[in-house]
Amino acid sequence: MKVSRIPVEVVDVLLAAALVTAALVSALPGVDGPREVLGLAGSLLMLGSVALRTVAPMAMAVTASVGLAVASVATDSLDSLWLLPAALVVTFSVGFGLRGERRAGAATLLLASTWILQSQVAESLGEVLVVPVIIIGPALLIGIITGRSRDQATRLQQLTEALERERDHHAEAMITAERHRIARELHDVIAHSLSIIVVQAGAVEGTLPPGSDQRARVAAIRQVGRSALGESRRLLTTVRAPGNSTTADDSATNTDTITDTDDNTATRDVGGAHPQPGFADIPTLVDQAAAMLLVRGTPGSSSPGLGLAAYRIVQEALTNARRHAGPRAAAAVTLDWSPTALAIEVEDCGAVERGGAGPAIPGQGLVGMRERVSMYGGTFTAGPRPDRPGWRVRAELPLVGVGV
Repeated sequence: MKVSRIPVEVVDVLLAAALVTAALVSALPGVDGPREVLGLAGSLLMLGSVALRTVAPMAMAVTASVGLAVASVATDSLDSLWLLPAALVVTFSVGFGLRGERRAGAATLLLASTWILQSQVAESLGEVLVVPVIIIGPALLIGIITGRSRDQATRLQQLTEALERERDHHAEAMITAERHRIARELHDVIAHSLSIIVVQAGAVEGTLPPGSDQRARVAAIRQVGRSALGESRRLLTTVRAPGNSTTADDSATNTDTITDTDDNTATRDVGGAHPQPGFADIPTLVDQAAAMLLVRGTPGSSSPGLGLAAYRIVQEALTNARRHAGPRAAAAVTLDWSPTALAIEVEDCGAVERGGAGPAIPGQGLVGMRERVSMYGGTFTAGPRPDRPGWRVRAELPLVGVGV
């Protein structure tokens, strides 16, 4: 069963009530004149000020000082049994809860009231001046130190929360940037494919008799392809970085300049949509990184988008291996084809130049790989190798429903 925490304000009120009750029980039998009544009232005022310890520490200090001074002057036989612990609590709370000039003023009031009390019972001026400082000083100092520790802890907590918010914002910005980058690359893949469709449809249209149904259908295919090119470029303007965006008018102009006879002109005029790297480029990439490549199974997909995702995953994983493990660290790439999925695994042997695998620092590369895998509904893991030093990146891309 969960126990609810009692608010500190309630604790202060209960403590003040206990002190007042104890003082009444012990002092009431000896009250037999106006001065004793006034002295008891001053004592109760001082004890009751503890209830304001948290909500109004300055008011607590003023009330306690006035009560203690009145009690000291009004009676010659002041019972300090309950006043001493109350004075220590009040003094500590002044050091803990007040700052700057307010704390100095409250401490001065408490010290003055304690001097008044001490002047009623001390036999020498030295006792009047020194004893109050001995009583008030340590409690005030402990309160100041504790208050500073509390303030420092609060500032650290606020700083931690601010850093967490900044980290989350940075992570979101990284994800957004990677999605924009992926969108631009996929646009190039789609634009290149559509440009080929448009050009090939135009070539077939030219071989068909004018006015025939077949020529009209091929012409419709060519027109739909040209429209799709324009729409894809308009969509891309919503995710391009500032300064690189292409307006809808530019898109329309580019798509309208497609010719029906020249493949190169068509590819160039759709905005430079040259083929993006794919499955066939992975061996060259691995060889350039001086890594090992192992291919299992038979490739089961020729999807340009999936090929681009696989290429970028291998590229980012090898880049991370060089960055964190060093240029001389050995890396191995495995492509495991099955009828339903492609498993990509990239492993390195750890930080050769630094004498062991360093800590994992999530970066933009991991974000990009995770986003690409997520786009195809696959799974992605990255972390230290369980059996030996080094790092392992594993991505599984489903082949069913992606395209051939």
